[in-house]
Amino acid sequence: MPCWTQLNARAAVGIGLYGKLPGLGDFVRRRLPGEFVAVWDNWLQRMVKCSREALAHDWLDAYLSAPIWRFALPAGICGSSAWVGVLVPSVDKVGRYFPLTLAINMPIDTDPVGTMFSAQRWFAALEQYGLAALNQRLDFNAFDERLGRIGAPDAMAAADAADDTLPIPSDKAICLHFADEQSAIGHAGEVLAAQTARGRPCCLWEAAAAEDEGGRVVMLAERLPLEAEFCAMLTGRWAEHGINKHSVAGALPSR
Repeated sequence: MPCWTQLNARAAVGIGLYGKLPGLGDFVRRRLPGEFVAVWDNWLQRMVKCSREALAHDWLDAYLSAPIWRFALPAGICGSSAWVGVLVPSVDKVGRYFPLTLAINMPIDTDPVGTMFSAQRWFAALEQYGLAALNQRLDFNAFDERLGRIGAPDAMAAADAADDTLPIPSDKAICLHFADEQSAIGHAGEVLAAQTARGRPCCLWEAAAAEDEGGRVVMLAERLPLEAEFCAMLTGRWAEHGINKHSVAGALPSR
């Protein structure tokens, strides 16, 4: 395992939320700043629209059966802070489909890989809150109060790279398949190496793989997912959308 150091700075207490809930008729937003929501909403609106067009009559089934995606974003992607959270397929009470986001900001020098793999229990607990939010009989005020009392996971900063190899920037996402969550954690050092080869912290996404494969899928990219990647995140059919998925048993691809 790589050597990460825990940052002393902590984010403000309280998970924020943004998106749609089955028991409410419009967007809901709590404890998330405008600089995050502006970028996040613009990206999600485009992804929902483009994936609908690309998947056509398959879209609704894909959307409703899509996994909950955990994410860890470096500073500079959605404002000045780093962010961690989950993205949950959801809908409002009149049938308009749009994901629910539960997220919290982190220190600007947070490493996405280190934080993701050291906070698996935190992410798993947040997923349960995301699932609970889909109950049409949800007492939203009570739910929101509980959510607002949850703090951030420990922020981890990556140790300096041991070599001075010139990084290779790439706009291409890396998609990795692991046999299970423990396998993913066991390869965290190699995931970090793949990120280091890119020259800067990457956006990290993790979710359950398609049912016929099992295990976990991890995706790294230097920006938020593009249309084809988002479609694959919904369907689990990575190759169909032009994305190579690597089954991890050894070293990972670096670009």
